[in-house]
Amino acid sequence: MIGAFAFALPVFAATTASLSPSAVTVATGQRFNVAVSIDPEGTKNYAEKVQVDYPAALLQVVSFTPGGSWVSLPQSGYDSIDNTNGVLIKTAGYPGGISSPTGFGTILFTAKKAGSGTIIIDGTSIAFISTGQIALSGTGSAFTVTSAVVSPAASASPSGASASLAPVTSVNGQAVASSTTLNSQVAAANAAVPQGGGSFWTWFVIIVLIIFVIVAGSYALIERKNKK
Repeated sequence: MIGAFAFALPVFAATTASLSPSAVTVATGQRFNVAVSIDPEGTKNYAEKVQVDYPAALLQVVSFTPGGSWVSLPQSGYDSIDNTNGVLIKTAGYPGGISSPTGFGTILFTAKKAGSGTIIIDGTSIAFISTGQIALSGTGSAFTVTSAVVSPAASASPSGASASLAPVTSVNGQAVASSTTLNSQVAAANAAVPQGGGSFWTWFVIIVLIIFVIVAGSYALIERKNKK
């Protein structure tokens, strides 16, 4: 009887997160992107709290760009970048939830000095579903930083030593060169993350403005009728 009861209980597969590229080689001073994607594994997710750990002695987070329709939660303990201890925490909800693999955002790193290590999804990460929360696990992304020095603000048309470096990653079939500028890398990273139907808050503001215009117009019409 106990076995039958246990069999009847719902079983939720842990949501998984993945980092892309899975391996990268960069030079000291070079910036590179790591995209974070979420796979709900058949269980509808409404929000994610993702913690990414990285070796602070070798890497520094420059920025995090959320993907698609994710609505970030800028709350203490849920949104932070700690380059001293090598910890990034980002939490966001997705209006309507996600049922298939979805881009969560893109992390822009700077390589500080030569060495190698792994960027990982920390085991404290959480996925939020309709009945509560479940574990969010993921695999790491290995990296190697070479001793060759590359200026992070180098031209998009590299020359000399930087020209021989392999591209950091590719976005929609386009190679993101190792010496591209910060702005162009962020733009490429945004293109790499699957986009939703527009920002939730953008539509919210538009709807509020439409309601305001309708109410203001109706009020003006009533005022004109009263004056007559």
